Amino acid sequence: MTAARLPLIALLSLTLPLTAAEQSIGEGTLDADQGALDLREGFYHFSGNVKFRYPGGMDLDCEDLRIRLLPGTDQIDRLIASNKVVMTFTEAASTNATSSIRGGATNRVYAALAVYSGTNDFVTLTGTPAFGQPWVERTDGSFKADVITFDRANDKLDAKGHFRMVIKPTALPKGATDLTRPASKP
Repeated sequence: MTAARLPLIALLSLTLPLTAAEQSIGEGTLDADQGALDLREGFYHFSGNVKFRYPGGMDLDCEDLRIRLLPGTDQIDRLIASNKVVMTFTEAASTNATSSIRGGATNRVYAALAVYSGTNDFVTLTGTPAFGQPWVERTDGSFKADVITFDRANDKLDAKGHFRMVIKPTALPKGATDLTRPASKP
């Protein structure tokens, strides 16, 4: 039995970085062994078996979740999920016609620590020696690095330190793996 269970449409729709489309999907829930909310200071802390469910948007599991709002606003200053972080979300279709991203693809992120900064709309994932590197599993492959940073505002990714990517053949353009092409003559 969880000590903290909150309807999130009222609380976390103000705090989590969800798009308008994600917010219109419906009501989310957050379950945890315990929760502390300081509404005056804009600080929320949930710990122990934290499970955030936002149908059609994102699921987040971790052991500790801290949210701090910018003073006097309902905007996130910082969101920190730590200890066994697993985020699952469904990716929207890309508006880029040349992109291989297919709408409805399920992505899963694993990290020891995930930090969202509302001031620059960055999500940074890190690991620990015991946990290992953070990694991202996508329909078309996976990748890992010592530090992974998503720049959500500019749709960019930065991966630093011991980067490794695994690409599934189905993610490549047709003919990209055709090795039967004749070699060029010297």
